[in-house]
Amino acid sequence: MSSLERLQRARLGRLDQFAQGGQGRVYHAPDLTLDDAPGPLVFKEYKDKRISINGLDRMASFRQRLSDYDLAALDVIANWPIRVVEGAAGEAAGVVLPLIQPEFFHELRRPNGSVSRRPRDGQYLAQPRERCDRVGIPLVGMGDRYRFCRDFAFAIGFMHKRDVCLGDISFWNVTYALDLQPCVYLFDCDAFRLLGQAPVVPQFHTPDWVPPEGSNVQSTRTDLYKLGLFVLRALTPRALSAQNRDPSWADRALDPRGRVLLRRALGPDDNDSRTSAKEWYTYFNDALRKRPFTTTPSRSRLPRPVSPLAAAGAAAAP
Repeated sequence: MSSLERLQRARLGRLDQFAQGGQGRVYHAPDLTLDDAPGPLVFKEYKDKRISINGLDRMASFRQRLSDYDLAALDVIANWPIRVVEGAAGEAAGVVLPLIQPEFFHELRRPNGSVSRRPRDGQYLAQPRERCDRVGIPLVGMGDRYRFCRDFAFAIGFMHKRDVCLGDISFWNVTYALDLQPCVYLFDCDAFRLLGQAPVVPQFHTPDWVPPEGSNVQSTRTDLYKLGLFVLRALTPRALSAQNRDPSWADRALDPRGRVLLRRALGPDDNDSRTSAKEWYTYFNDALRKRPFTTTPSRSRLPRPVSPLAAAGAAAAP
């Protein structure tokens, strides 16, 4: 049982629904404040009442066990559950989460001329210029794509070193804001799995992201395969890139060292040789220092004196 007290729905105060998805509804909770939670909060209400409430307790308690620096890092890279909300019958009614920062949203222009505000998910990094122009998404330059890959590798390495398997990694559960550092933010984190524990909600593979191990395997090794797919697809914005698995597509975007890392990342998991998150972080960080890339000015979201990504040697998975 978690040492964190579960919240009853009445404790949340006024709730204003603003989103709905496959798992349930999301509400602003403007009256709710928690001493250990930065900024505004939201309530994610589950449709499925069979979700393990004890598993959610462990997810929320994970955050409480972190050091001050690790907690600050987690809060800027992941929309992690902060509290569990208990229903009248003792079931898991949902979780309290941080409100995603406005910098991660964009105004999406639809074919009928209407505009909707939604998170800028990673799929737009793989889209060709004409698709981005059509929906009003600025095209991202190669320097910023390197930053995205570096910061995404940092986020995965951070999780792996703390014994968390992400599982269902795809462009649809990461968002980016290039004027922030780190520039990526993970959501749907209640679907992550603490190693040694059963997943709180079923872990699936998004179509076009299934690893060579098959659809029934979720591990840190399959996470690394999907990190390789992220790198490949984020560096090659063109038609069908979001389904591509051929590392040669990225040969012009990577130097010889990067090409080797990508081919290792996308290889079979038969000799434990997939490229680690730390290797990817080091590669992209080195490249950003050495190559004359143009990148978007960004501001740190991690506390000083530790710079946002300088601790990656300690924070990323070995």
